[in-house]
Amino acid sequence: MKDRLNDLYDRQDKETRHSIVRVPVFNCSRVFWPISLIWKESLRTNSERVGITLYGDWDGKMGRDYQMKDDESNLVLVDRRGTIRYASYGRITDRQFAEIEELLDRLVNREN
Repeated sequence: MKDRLNDLYDRQDKETRHSIVRVPVFNCSRVFWPISLIWKESLRTNSERVGITLYGDWDGKMGRDYQMKDDESNLVLVDRRGTIRYASYGRITDRQFAEIEELLDRLVNREN
């Protein structure tokens, strides 16, 4: 899924890419000091490596607010007004991915 979403992002023109914010979120709420120091440094290092900010949900609030499922991949699409437009977890089917592509196109290219 990550590769398919990255490919979709890469196919956009530069102006469109600037209007998209991608935020991979890692549940770090079970990580305690001093291990948290290692995790924080790892998130920074890997953010630089992949060229995108990796976010650590340290208190679990984001996961609760967005009703993310533990031990699953979660996908949440939020429009520029902050409204959740799509949320799912687990494996994304080809049909779902086509729906996601269509929604992203509408959100990025047609929405005011």
